Amino acid sequence: WNPTDAINFRNPLDPTAPRIGVGALVFDIPYHEWFLLTFVMAPGKDFTTSTEGVRSKFMNRWFDLALSFNLVGNSERELMNLGLSAASYPSIAQIKPLLGIDFNTILPWEINLWWEQSIGIVTNNFDVGQFVFGTQRVFGKVRMIGEFYFNSQGLAKDSTGKFVRQDGNLETAEAQAQNLGLVALGDMGGMFRRYGVIGCLYPINPRWEFAFINIYNFVDGSSGFSPTVTWQPLQSLKLISQLHFFKGDRTNSEF
Repeated sequence: WNPTDAINFRNPLDPTAPRIGVGALVFDIPYHEWFLLTFVMAPGKDFTTSTEGVRSKFMNRWFDLALSFNLVGNSERELMNLGLSAASYPSIAQIKPLLGIDFNTILPWEINLWWEQSIGIVTNNFDVGQFVFGTQRVFGKVRMIGEFYFNSQGLAKDSTGKFVRQDGNLETAEAQAQNLGLVALGDMGGMFRRYGVIGCLYPINPRWEFAFINIYNFVDGSSGFSPTVTWQPLQSLKLISQLHFFKGDRTNSEF
């Protein structure tokens, strides 16, 4: 899950799956080997339901750095019932401005490190901050990955142990439904505010592959564990067996 990517959605419980993607127009302007400028538009029914953006990426031998600006359609505003007045804010009414930064580097011992962060304006006094910090390393054929997610819009706990939203109001059934909808749209990595993820990918041989992902909710202490075994006897045939195990309070946790 990348908080700066308003186009390609990804399920945090299935990070090795292909991105769903959308129909979009993309225009790339490369300059030598160190700069790439990208314009993108994913058209909707009209301008307010479309997503437009521009992204500049700088590359050298030490790191990649990308800066982006997107105008995201009004799906999030409709779900949160936070539409702006077009008369008061004509430039940002019914759209969500999103600024993002992506940083990726390779440290000594082939350690891959990345950081992705965005800030989105939902109303004139309500901003949403999100970031992902992650690392991975390959040991022989085994790929290990770890990530930490943060989303200011997700649910947190107050001093009394009750779940609250970003505005300090208590969680409600409507708030749960809104966050579930935002997760389904790819706007959030989960319903809550902080997550940790550990994963492993092990290609045993050209036919067999084993992987697992474990996601932990730091807010309510619940977790989800998903192991996967893939068998590909032929180039055109792949069989996947996947299980999901969840641990947490049955009535008061996400998992």
